[in-house]
Amino acid sequence: MKTNTSSTSSLGAVIREFLAPLAEVVGELEPLHVPLPHAVDVLDAFVELRRLGEAGVVLMSARAVESGEWQRAGRPNPADWLAARQGTSPGRARAELETSQRLSALPDTTDEVRCGELSAEQAGAVADGATANPSAEPDLLDTARRDSLRHTRQEAARRKAEVESELTKRQREKKAQAERTASWGVKNGRAWLYAEGPLGSGAELQQALQNRVGELFAERRTLPASEREGRDQYAYDALLDLVCGRVAAPPDAVADGADATDAASEAISRPKRVSIRKLMLVRVDLSALIRGRVGEGEVCEIPGVGPVSVAEARAMYGDAIVRLVTTNGPAVIDVINPSRRPTEAQRIARLWTDPKCVVQGCDRQINLEYEHRDDFARTRHTVLGESEHMCEHDHDLKTRQNWQLVEAVGRRAFVSPSDPRHPAHLRLADTG
Repeated sequence: MKTNTSSTSSLGAVIREFLAPLAEVVGELEPLHVPLPHAVDVLDAFVELRRLGEAGVVLMSARAVESGEWQRAGRPNPADWLAARQGTSPGRARAELETSQRLSALPDTTDEVRCGELSAEQAGAVADGATANPSAEPDLLDTARRDSLRHTRQEAARRKAEVESELTKRQREKKAQAERTASWGVKNGRAWLYAEGPLGSGAELQQALQNRVGELFAERRTLPASEREGRDQYAYDALLDLVCGRVAAPPDAVADGADATDAASEAISRPKRVSIRKLMLVRVDLSALIRGRVGEGEVCEIPGVGPVSVAEARAMYGDAIVRLVTTNGPAVIDVINPSRRPTEAQRIARLWTDPKCVVQGCDRQINLEYEHRDDFARTRHTVLGESEHMCEHDHDLKTRQNWQLVEAVGRRAFVSPSDPRHPAHLRLADTG
């Protein structure tokens, strides 16, 4: 909306006029009275409304701070003032303010925000990467429209790293090392744990946890569906296992009224393992590794985690538990393998190119299964270019309910048999 001096004074009042009927709708909303066939449509309408509201907050935050009202209100900083007005955390308010300040130099991202196409967090991820690397803005906007927030953030970090100097990366790593921290305590009757540190060592911890979570999923896959738990619960068990050498007590041990101390003492115990099998990859162009710094168009990163300096990669290369994958270009040399199971080289290469599930919007990195695009029974070979990673959940949907990836390569949509993009519908259209 283009505004002039005479109209801006009443803009707040105009917006509030639109709020009145919306407030009436929400005030009378009884979710149980909404017919189930319409429930998703009502939810989507509120999601659109929230995005437009977030868009206005992001667009106006920087300008509102310029008014100096936060100082007159006696607040210590702008983020604290914004958080108090919105009922959010200072961290979220600070992130939205940073996004608001960056949008002035990013007209395409600003237009997407105005249209309600991006959430505040998506806009923040795009703005973070595009501010450092303006040429990446179109690609990041496309990623944000199609994929998950987590994937967008990872892409933004990768594109940002393309233009960062090696010195900047090393300084960031040195700062993270100096400020590494771990803390724990009790809140509301529950134990909590927080840790933060350099990407390299953090990725090693993450990989160990992911491996153990994957093992727990496999170990408990035969349990009845009612007794299975989610990734968050298994992640806690994996952490307890790696640190203490045992897994947590079954959930019903406490639910049935047993004392928590007794339940813990009855937890499944076993000797602490000397080592956990890990496979963590560092992707770096061979020329960058030799040169000692990343050049234009080159990468040095831990797939699925983020960019690191070449110095950090070299340091990690000396560790026997880390595999270093180097390349002189984007292609991975492949061989035809007559077995159904991929060779170790193919498995490493696939972890490099697909560190997460290939399904668009899915960020699972544990229990990845090596999926043949064409049935092995027909091709009788395993070729890297004809395979991809899928998580266990999506692979089950494909195998048992005939869900399929749309025709393309790389991360893409995964659709049910009723979706018009399903390959079966496309084949039928071609024959018709």
